[in-house]
Amino acid sequence: EILQYEHHLLNDEYEKSKTYPVLVNLSEKMPKVDTDDLVLKTKWLGLKNVQTFSECRKKAVYQTNEIFKHVEKFMSVNRITSYNKAYTGNIIKLVLEKITEYNVSGATFKFSSKYKVKLLIWICHHLTYKFEKTQTNSENHIDKRIDVINHKTECFIHFNNTYEKISAENSAIGVMILSLHETLKNSLHRKMITVVVQDVIFHVPCLHSKAEIVKTILEELVENNSYEEYIPFFHNTEKFLQKRIKNYTDIYLFENKMCCKTNFARILEKEIQFQVNNMKQKVRDTQVKGKRNLQMWIRDFYKGIDLEMITFQDLSPVFKYEIDITSFQIKILKKMTRIQNDLMKLYENINADQFCNQYQCVYEKITKQCIGCTVQCPLCGCLCSLSNPNHENKHQAIIHYPLCVKGNLGNDKTLLIKNCNSKDCASIPLNDASAENMEYPQENYAWNIPKDESVQLSLYWKWFVSNFQNRISKQYGIEISHIPESWQIISKQDAVQSLNS
Repeated sequence: EILQYEHHLLNDEYEKSKTYPVLVNLSEKMPKVDTDDLVLKTKWLGLKNVQTFSECRKKAVYQTNEIFKHVEKFMSVNRITSYNKAYTGNIIKLVLEKITEYNVSGATFKFSSKYKVKLLIWICHHLTYKFEKTQTNSENHIDKRIDVINHKTECFIHFNNTYEKISAENSAIGVMILSLHETLKNSLHRKMITVVVQDVIFHVPCLHSKAEIVKTILEELVENNSYEEYIPFFHNTEKFLQKRIKNYTDIYLFENKMCCKTNFARILEKEIQFQVNNMKQKVRDTQVKGKRNLQMWIRDFYKGIDLEMITFQDLSPVFKYEIDITSFQIKILKKMTRIQNDLMKLYENINADQFCNQYQCVYEKITKQCIGCTVQCPLCGCLCSLSNPNHENKHQAIIHYPLCVKGNLGNDKTLLIKNCNSKDCASIPLNDASAENMEYPQENYAWNIPKDESVQLSLYWKWFVSNFQNRISKQYGIEISHIPESWQIISKQDAVQSLNS
């Protein structure tokens, strides 16, 4: 649609140009800048704002004069003194490139298609003066001047064809770039989840395994020395771990920086670079027999890559032109650098909260990979140590917690300080609302807890019971069993070190 619109403008503006006065300098009287010649990039600025448009007009005039200077310099360097098909194409390309450069870099507005065409026609028309002047100073200047004027219409036909061909190529590039941008953005969104999960688990030591994360949390709980922090850990370990894993992940991704970049920015940049480079290689590798058969090139390009193919109906006006595939590929590759920058801008300022809203599944995947089975022992609350959440074997744990943490009582009606491996726990009632007053049916429950009196509580849990005995008793309103003196002399440092054994 844009292509057809520009072709219509081209012919319309050419008819108007027949009434243009011939000027000595291109910039002596430039085309008038109307409201529909500029497109404001910022939505809150409206062209109805006279002051705003006045400022934009001044910038547009300045930029147009700069374009005129580039054209005149090109003509001077190449000593262009008469109409030449090759030079005509080069001048059109030069003007379009300069307009595109400004449209990309301009902060406030960009030139519309109408103004772009108007500018090109204006330049084409006024080149006549220079050619006439050159021929006037040569022998047979009258005949040559007449020849120049007679060839003006022929020149415009070539000018028109050249512009249409360049516009067709640019239109095809534009459609391709939009398709690639959307494809890479969607691919990045999907693959980044896996990439971030893998990177976080690899670089955050405590997330290497369930044992590591539990050990890290127990170390932190000792350091904080707060019984209230232990309570949610015992009663809903899965939820507790999820919060901690999210915290560890956010710190790694957004607070730890390397060379002034967050780890998230580093991961993002690496993944974008990887995906864009792969797509660039695909552009380079796609070759067709007909070096000007764009339709065949696009069809082959889309084979074997995960993106929605451009419908040929979108590009049907373009296929009637012979477009140089090599030139087309080079321009696509240049534009893809801009795609890379645009993708970085989409994510470069994202913070932990925004990341959580968009990528909650990242935390869920890390948690699932790190924790595995989240079933807790019905007596002490420790997690099943198996890494597969769907394991077929009975649940098991390497180390069980002291039974008192879940309010379990012994025969003397005091809180037990033994672990689940003790023979005394064979008929302990489950202290759980869903199984109140029921005895622990070990033979039916899906836990493998071998009865072995030699399996003692670790120094960590002995320190815990000794340190928080009053808080445990207060929580359940029951006295705790007698605590050996040897437990009471265990230091915090001894407790932490025991986690490594």
